[in-house]
Amino acid sequence: MEKDLIDLFNIKKNGSYAIVGTAKNAGKTTVLNHLLQSTKERGEIAGVTSIGWDGENIDRVYKTSKPSVYLPSNFFAATTKDLLTFSSSLFKIREDTRIETILGNIYIIQSLSDIKIELIGPRDLKSMKKLFKRFEKQVDYTFLDGAVDRISSASPFFTDGFILCIASSSFRSIVEFENQVKLIKRKYDLGLKPFNLSLPLGHIDLLDKNRIVLGDKENYYYLNISNPLEDENSLLSNIEGNNWIYFPGALTDMIVEKLSSIFVDISIILDDFTKNFLTLRSLNFLEHRNCAIYYIAQSKLSGITVSSFVPDKPSILSSKLMIKIVKSIFEEIPVIDLFYE
Repeated sequence: MEKDLIDLFNIKKNGSYAIVGTAKNAGKTTVLNHLLQSTKERGEIAGVTSIGWDGENIDRVYKTSKPSVYLPSNFFAATTKDLLTFSSSLFKIREDTRIETILGNIYIIQSLSDIKIELIGPRDLKSMKKLFKRFEKQVDYTFLDGAVDRISSASPFFTDGFILCIASSSFRSIVEFENQVKLIKRKYDLGLKPFNLSLPLGHIDLLDKNRIVLGDKENYYYLNISNPLEDENSLLSNIEGNNWIYFPGALTDMIVEKLSSIFVDISIILDDFTKNFLTLRSLNFLEHRNCAIYYIAQSKLSGITVSSFVPDKPSILSSKLMIKIVKSIFEEIPVIDLFYE
């Protein structure tokens, strides 16, 4: 029997979990296949989907070979008719979700035998929540294969937790690897502090409007922009007198750099950890300016896997060293290498 990741990562029944990677060759699909196998061996059922397109033998962006997604018999998947290239006797279409992609509508199918499958899923939050809702009554677990370097797939607004897959392939030194893991931990931990701002409006309103909001303890108002770089003057001319700002999208280094004058003694509100794209330099800059970052919701990190695989050259990091470093930083999170353990 393979390592039971359901138990190891404390995957809860009726929950939805994202698998996200820091780079190529992080082992996301391998983790997904292990989760599906663990589910099968427990006599339970899972549904699986993807951010965008996944499960192909050759990566369409990087032109490299990659493992297939193996869907056990009676399991559910979200995909399009164009990607169902095998015999119709091997699956049954359960529902047309009416969610559109470049390859047509997404269908929920149920496998009638063990099959290899290509997945294609929604790219927006609203559609993903809709799809997960469709899975709810039919499966014990829902797994989302997130896009490369898109930790936003792990948003707590449609997942109950996420598994982080860390690859050594994008690092040039052991120190660089360790610093990057520390940066992830530092941004993740921002969500552990109490969200103690007394907002005069509901959190749901913030999310639904998809607009930048400025406010103080008593007043607030929406700007007619969602991206601060769309209309810098609008933000700069209205910031005075406010002590918090809500960004509906990602907070990036470019935003901090171009609008540096507004980031003084102000609280920054983001949806969650997955919207924090800042590097160490920007985090330190904001801390120096007395700017605290808060998350409306906290993503739950269920487990971490590491991969020391680097195509066409030796890795600077061994599997054991990666695990040792990651465990020293994420002390309470289970960490394994599926390729070697």
